[in-house]
Amino acid sequence: MTRKLTLSLLAASTLSLVGCGGSSTSHEPAPIVPNSGELNIGFLGLPDGASADVLVEGPNGYSNTVSTSTLLTQLAPGTYTLSSVAQSINNKRYLGINESISLNVSNGLVSNAIYEFGYATQTIGTVSGFGSLYVNGVRYNTDNADFTINGQPGSEDTIRLGDRVVLSGLTNNQGRFIANSVNYEATATGQIQHIDYANETITVHGQTFVLTGESNLEELTFDALKQGHFVEISAVYSEQHGFLISKLERKDDEDTLSLTAKVTALDSANNTLTINDTTFDTSNVTVPPELTVGDIVEIEFNQLNDVNVITDIEIEHYDQQDGVSVILDGPIVNVTDSSITIANTQVLINDDTDFENISLAQLVNGTRVVVEAIIIDNQHIAEEIALYVSADSDIEGVITDIDQALNTITVNEREYTITPFTLFDDESSADDKQLTLSSLAIGDFVEIDFYNDDNGNAFVTKLEREEQSENDDDISISGKVTNINLDTNTFNVSGITVFVNASSELENRFGNDVSVQDFMASLSDYDKLELEVFKTSEDGYLVLEAKYQDSYDDSFDIEGSITEFNSIQDFNVNGFQIITDENTQFSHPLDMFQNGVEVEIDAVQRDGNTLLALAVELEDENDTREIEGEITSIQNDTITVNDTAILLTADTQFENGTREQLREGVMVEIDAFINSQGQLVATEIEFEQQDDIELNGSITEIVSDFQFKVNDTLVYFDANTQFENGNQSKLALDVLVEVDAIETAIGLYAAEIEFKANEEFEIEGEIQNLTDTQFTLSDVVIHYSSDTQFELEGNQLENGLSVEVAGTIDKKGQYIAWRIAFDD
Repeated sequence: MTRKLTLSLLAASTLSLVGCGGSSTSHEPAPIVPNSGELNIGFLGLPDGASADVLVEGPNGYSNTVSTSTLLTQLAPGTYTLSSVAQSINNKRYLGINESISLNVSNGLVSNAIYEFGYATQTIGTVSGFGSLYVNGVRYNTDNADFTINGQPGSEDTIRLGDRVVLSGLTNNQGRFIANSVNYEATATGQIQHIDYANETITVHGQTFVLTGESNLEELTFDALKQGHFVEISAVYSEQHGFLISKLERKDDEDTLSLTAKVTALDSANNTLTINDTTFDTSNVTVPPELTVGDIVEIEFNQLNDVNVITDIEIEHYDQQDGVSVILDGPIVNVTDSSITIANTQVLINDDTDFENISLAQLVNGTRVVVEAIIIDNQHIAEEIALYVSADSDIEGVITDIDQALNTITVNEREYTITPFTLFDDESSADDKQLTLSSLAIGDFVEIDFYNDDNGNAFVTKLEREEQSENDDDISISGKVTNINLDTNTFNVSGITVFVNASSELENRFGNDVSVQDFMASLSDYDKLELEVFKTSEDGYLVLEAKYQDSYDDSFDIEGSITEFNSIQDFNVNGFQIITDENTQFSHPLDMFQNGVEVEIDAVQRDGNTLLALAVELEDENDTREIEGEITSIQNDTITVNDTAILLTADTQFENGTREQLREGVMVEIDAFINSQGQLVATEIEFEQQDDIELNGSITEIVSDFQFKVNDTLVYFDANTQFENGNQSKLALDVLVEVDAIETAIGLYAAEIEFKANEEFEIEGEIQNLTDTQFTLSDVVIHYSSDTQFELEGNQLENGLSVEVAGTIDKKGQYIAWRIAFDD
């Protein structure tokens, strides 16, 4: 995650020897007294004009306190030791980088010593890189640091990208950052109780954890996680969202569990505390007397006979020693006129506090910030507050240029800037744990999360280097829409201009498939889209698939091989139990779905790891498209249908006609794929027969397993019949269908059966059973949200209110309200 932060302690400069007044001091060597030596002492890391006060001790009881750079003469040969005590300078606590240093003075020679100072620093943040440790955008030298991992001795090798750590050490005025200790405590360890795959959240010990674009899942994908998996999570607390995951990894089951979370109830009489809806037994520990409801606690516990028995408890807090400089990041959980609170830490704001990329008025609950504070009289005083900028877009592609001087890379013809806060992760075969900009090479395939500033510049928050599939030329992009052009069907997402045509698979914000015209008409600036695009040789980036990030639809996609195929209604993919019903849309005849077949499934979550498939498609390496319509142009080997150019080749197959019969005005159905130049290439063209019959109406009789009547007209179908908006099991009395049929010797054959639904609705009535998200109207459950347009006084809904509702029925049959108005 990337923050824009310009903190005074982060400003690096060239190391120099300084004394009082901040100037370096040199001493012309004088003749050395026989049988003695000299010691030239310089100081580093103190503010200008500060006194060093270093004690020099040596042979024969020698003792001298030195305050400025000094040449000590007539010293007896032997070992001399330099040491200092902590001192307060400008409210900061300065100490020697080393507790003491020793050196030898020799007869007739001048020895040189540099004594380095730094002020006490504590940093609370997320590890964003290695090669020592990068935390809050700063590289800390960890050569001599002690590591503690979940209460046990550890090492840098046991730290993971995204771990939230407390790092204590020293920082000097020349920009050196030295870590003395690094402490990591997991936010939670335990079994996953629930997963919401659509909203990408998991629940552990009753606490909700939210996946973000910068979360490190340690080579996992989110849909690989299952209920019951034992995990370790590192996260940052957010009042609005729970905990934001910075790292999650699978672990072997452990007896000792842990959780960091907010206390929601205390019962000292019964020795319990409650976190969310989970109760913990405190009878075996001493609860801190100052603990109150609302505090964030760190607990370890065991589960004995379904009782959570706490074995260790402490209130989450950080260094309170005066003079320590503290850097911490996190969402604001409380605001007053003179302070903000991050987790349990209150930070005071005064007239001397500097603001970077944020104003005082923007300090509101939920805003994530990075704060540099100094502890004075046991209080955190903010010296600087900066906005913590999270990614608003992501893209993948091949690096085509690198500028080490400007810290930029070029991907898909756009330049992206690497910052000190960029988080690097190497998922390629190189598995470079110390991946940085200097490690990247032209030709590397990367996925980057980034944010756009007001000037259109892109700054990388997270970069993953990955292996690129040889057969995958598609590019994933997500971000906000700008520069919509209805004349050319183009728009911009994440700085990339893309276009749509009849080959694009487009969804509206309800998850329903729509035409190019309808998609473009409903598109607005700053809508958030997820795209799969293809770089064509001439026209730019063609959208293959597009859907809304903020869709009202709670479905999600998974890809994988079918396993444990019990029936078309019950099989497994990627460890999920997949169930289907009469509304499930299948892309191919049902007998083609079996064990080992690669599929892509659009699904909604049911209980646990069970998913209901809304659509099941066979994975197609050639990325085929279906286009149906009237030929409007023929030029050499190219025909145009629905304003889309389609290339014919010698391999194009024809059904119900020949190539010579292609004419303007002829109705055709075309199967095509996108070639490496982004052109649609026809694999098969089917001429619509003039005697095709279209039937519209309700099913009036089910005659047999493969025969039914529409408005009393008998039709039959077989395994090759195509179904739209459902499958064979949905056929039933009174179901509304549209049948494309062909007259055969034995009757009307249904080539395609489409289940019809009223996509839009209008309902009037009195509101009943009102909740925050839905109500009942005329026995129909109506769903509404912040996107619903209210034409009511004060937007106030209440039971018994007469209203008129207009909206859309989504593909799961849910009634989604667009507009709610008074029923006059």
